[in-house]
Amino acid sequence: VQTPFGWHVILLEDTRDATPPSLEELKPQIQQMLQSKMVNDYLEKLKSSAKIEIKEIQVSEAKPAAAPAAKAEAKAEAKAEAKAEAKAEAKEKKE
Repeated sequence: VQTPFGWHVILLEDTRDATPPSLEELKPQIQQMLQSKMVNDYLEKLKSSAKIEIKEIQVSEAKPAAAPAAKAEAKAEAKAEAKAEAKAEAKEKKE
């Protein structure tokens, strides 16, 4: 036998007759396959009959809102700067 890895010799040691599984053994698998097919068919039917409408917005119309955290940080920085300036002025007045 030739494979992608080269030639190989295979020795057949035994043969057995394969017995097909009984209907009772296959019944759960068959039921599962049929249920799956029915669900998929139903979903495809729903998809094909659904009305899907996609509304596009203009990029110029959409304005991103500033993040609340960014606003809070800006306020905190402004307060810190004001305090630093006030301390510097008070220090200058004392001298």
